[in-house]
Amino acid sequence: MTPTHGFSKLIQLNIFIDGLRPQSKQLLDASARGKVKMETPDEAMDLIESMTASDIAILRDRAHIPTKKSLLELTS
Repeated sequence: MTPTHGFSKLIQLNIFIDGLRPQSKQLLDASARGKVKMETPDEAMDLIESMTASDIAILRDRAHIPTKKSLLELTS
C-alpha cells in the first residue's frame, strides 16, 4: 500500500494529474469524456486504475520477437 501522507483522495488525484505529461493528461481527459478533474474522486480513480490495468495487459501480451544478434549482444 502506498503512503498517502495524510492527503485526501482529491488532493492525491490533483497532485497525480498535475504531474502528468500533456499527452497523458489529454488521454485521461478524453477517456473521461471531458475533464477528469470534473469526475468524482472515486470515478477518476476507477478510470485511472482501468487504464493502468489495460496498459499492463497489453504489455504482458506482447510477444518478444528476437532480432538478429550482433557481435555485442549476449544471449541468456
